[in-house]
Amino acid sequence: MFMRAGVNYEDTVFLFTDTQITKEEFLEDINNIAQLCKLHLCFCMSPVGEAFRRRCRMFPSLVNCCTIDWFTKWPPEALHSVALQCLQPLGNQEVIEKISNICVTMHQDVDEEIEFSCGLQKLYETYDVVGVMEAQVREMEPILARKAEEGIALVNRLKVEQKAADEVKQMVMKDEAEAKIKAAEVKEIADEAKADLALAMPAMEAAQEALKSLNKADINELKAFQKPPTLVRFVMEPVCILLGVKPDWDHTKSILKKLKAYLTHKDFNPDTVVKVSKVCRSMVLWVQAIDMYAKVFRVVEPKIIKHKEAAAILKSVMAVLRAKQKEVEEIEEKLAKMLDELRVRIHTQFTRV
Repeated sequence: MFMRAGVNYEDTVFLFTDTQITKEEFLEDINNIAQLCKLHLCFCMSPVGEAFRRRCRMFPSLVNCCTIDWFTKWPPEALHSVALQCLQPLGNQEVIEKISNICVTMHQDVDEEIEFSCGLQKLYETYDVVGVMEAQVREMEPILARKAEEGIALVNRLKVEQKAADEVKQMVMKDEAEAKIKAAEVKEIADEAKADLALAMPAMEAAQEALKSLNKADINELKAFQKPPTLVRFVMEPVCILLGVKPDWDHTKSILKKLKAYLTHKDFNPDTVVKVSKVCRSMVLWVQAIDMYAKVFRVVEPKIIKHKEAAAILKSVMAVLRAKQKEVEEIEEKLAKMLDELRVRIHTQFTRV
């Protein structure tokens, strides 16, 4: 065709219709031919449907390099007018009119028959496609049935695992509640013991500060007494008692009994003793602080022991709780994987269908 049109200068028309498009690649060649402009190209396409719009977008030369003529269905008046013009040689107007009407009717009947034939052809094609699809469905029925059974089994297994997970979660929630209660009890005991000890700490700290204020000269002053005053001797006796025995509770109780006579004496106070000896004043403060601390500790010690026991129990409970929480996490992870597997199966099954 190119030789005839381009070399021999022969008038050549290339007529191509959309019914001849068996492969979309054909349109690539048509697109290139339209760009060369060496042939008179006539391309007939139906504007009905998505195919025409898609092809115009994919192959722009069909629009840019062509003149588009839109042909619609002829109206009866136009058909009648053409028939009259063609039949004028007959001469008889009455005959011409009748034959023209017959021509219009025949043309319309042919159009309807063509449309009917096209529709019937589409029905046949659809029937063939449906037949192929039915055959494919029959082939897939065993596979789909097996997949459905596997899916049902997976769902049942998922229900069992979910039930087990819910039971474990309930146990963990119960253990968490108990752990919170136990933690609150431990905190309450610790706070109570801390508050009791706080009552004795100011006096103890004051006594320690008083002892820190003593220096070597103060101690030498005390040693210098050949015959110490009665109050000095009186103050040093409980100090010797405190420093002369083992620091266990049994000895502490015996010490407290021995100290009671000194602590309740009217002259055993810092203001009275300081008149005789500055050093002994600090000793009085220290003995009084030790006495107060011992009394408080006697109340606090059982609480401290109880706190240690409760803390040990709480530690054990928390260890068990963490193990169960980890078990719940593992079960939930397993359930998530099963759900993902189920979604994949459902998606694959519907995609194949």
